[in-house]
Amino acid sequence: RKKGGPSLQEVYALSMNTLRNLDVINALMEKTKLKLRNPPLRKKGHVVQVMVYDFLYNKRIEGGGLMKKAIESFKIELNAELTKFKVKAGVIDPEDLVPSEKKYVLGPRYVKVNTLKTSLDDVVKRLTNEGFAEIEKLDHNKFQPKTFAMDKDLPNLLVFSPLGEAELHQHELSKGGHIIMQDKASIMAAITLRPPTEAIVLDACAAPGMKTHTLAAEMKNTGTLIALDRDASRLKKLLELTSKFGVTNLKAKTMDFLDADPNSSDFKDVEYILLDPTCSGSGNVNSMELLLKSISLEQLYEQWQFKRLQKLQKEPERGVQLITKAPLSSEELKRLDSLSNSQENLIRHALKFPKLKRLVYSTCSIHEQENEQVVKKIIESQNDWILEKVWVDWPRRGHKNVFEQGDFCIRSDPQLDRTTGFFISSFVRRTDSNVETLATRSKDVLTINSK
Repeated sequence: RKKGGPSLQEVYALSMNTLRNLDVINALMEKTKLKLRNPPLRKKGHVVQVMVYDFLYNKRIEGGGLMKKAIESFKIELNAELTKFKVKAGVIDPEDLVPSEKKYVLGPRYVKVNTLKTSLDDVVKRLTNEGFAEIEKLDHNKFQPKTFAMDKDLPNLLVFSPLGEAELHQHELSKGGHIIMQDKASIMAAITLRPPTEAIVLDACAAPGMKTHTLAAEMKNTGTLIALDRDASRLKKLLELTSKFGVTNLKAKTMDFLDADPNSSDFKDVEYILLDPTCSGSGNVNSMELLLKSISLEQLYEQWQFKRLQKLQKEPERGVQLITKAPLSSEELKRLDSLSNSQENLIRHALKFPKLKRLVYSTCSIHEQENEQVVKKIIESQNDWILEKVWVDWPRRGHKNVFEQGDFCIRSDPQLDRTTGFFISSFVRRTDSNVETLATRSKDVLTINSK
């Protein structure tokens, strides 16, 4: 970085915003024949697209020379074509020209306050003293440097713009483990277990350790937190992270969860289990893959026409397919079948622990085969455990078309909830006193933002 030039964060933001708008930029360059009519630009690659974005959207061009002069000489033509695009789409803000799947691909960045080392108030005070501003609501589609908001659902969770958290990776708060970059859905899975202080808790498939820390924070470093992972190298990384984060109630073992004897002295007193096993990972959005996917001008026209029709008919905006749900191949179906069998076996093993009170089963998958169908098999094959309805205020529920209590579970949607795609369910031991309550689930059990 040259002295006096843009910061690394600004360069990153410019690059990512250019990628989001790349289809529109390419269409503008095609319409104006910018490269064809300007020899200095013909062999300059993507830097031309970045400069055109900066010129049109930020009303400036960093740098100079022949390239800058060539682009500026097309100011009238580029702006005229951009205006035509906006009229065709029926929008005012050029950001609304971005293809739907790319507009939402850069989700917000979540920063968890590590309450084992600090407090929300102290972190907010530190950030505001350094020039950060707390605002009511972020525009998740724009780079808003030095700004953050409180998450509306979870305590001790700050939300930064899609590119804003880049400012925190090298911050002293991050280096010291006082704040942690962690996806919201991942935090929710651990919080759903709700272990009280002094409890004995087992994180069955624990590495890399982010959920392990969340459990320790919920327990306030009391009781015993057992972390298992069958991969020694991953467990080593977990120990490094949890040590950095100030976890002191941890007992970590290199072990496959299925090899853990529920009746042994090590595990017979376990009361709460978090089971987040290997899954397809289909809920994870591949941001770069989506951003690099090319969309033609004809496809843009089709999208704009559809959006304009929706607007005229005053239809609410629908969820966008950030995750492709194309028909699965025979190989993919075979893999899902194998994964779901393994997941079912892991749940059945967890339910054998004699003093277990609650089991939370979660995945970062969008497939019913790994989610509702697995839970359905467990519920319908035994009578000792029942589902509890979790996060009752959360709008995205499990699928009732799979089984009647499907909506006792929750899902998260990458666009609508701005998280990874996730699934969370909770099993509790059946007792005479809880059967009726758990069938109706009043809001005193697990509401958003409370234990």
